[in-house]
Amino acid sequence: MKRQEMNQDGEFSPELEDLLGRMPRVKAPAWFATKTLARMRSEREKVWGWFGLPRWAVFGVGVAVLAVGLLRWESHQNVRVSDAEVFAALNALVEDEKESRWWAGL
Repeated sequence: MKRQEMNQDGEFSPELEDLLGRMPRVKAPAWFATKTLARMRSEREKVWGWFGLPRWAVFGVGVAVLAVGLLRWESHQNVRVSDAEVFAALNALVEDEKESRWWAGL
């Protein structure tokens, strides 16, 4: 497009708009729709899984989640909490509650 055919706002001049409006619309050939639909079907078949992810991505995420879960399960099996730690946590909770009540004026 030449600069003369557009005004300052970047719009076409009325004469050019009129000429473009009278032109017949070009239709796509019949084979175009057939090829486009075939390509869309083949693309849809390539994608599988949640959120439209490929199979290898879904499989990889599943394996990673399983591995992390197993590692965390093993690390939590050996955790022991002594009675002293439980009573210390409860006492800290009670002290925090008393302090909160004091600040609230209750």
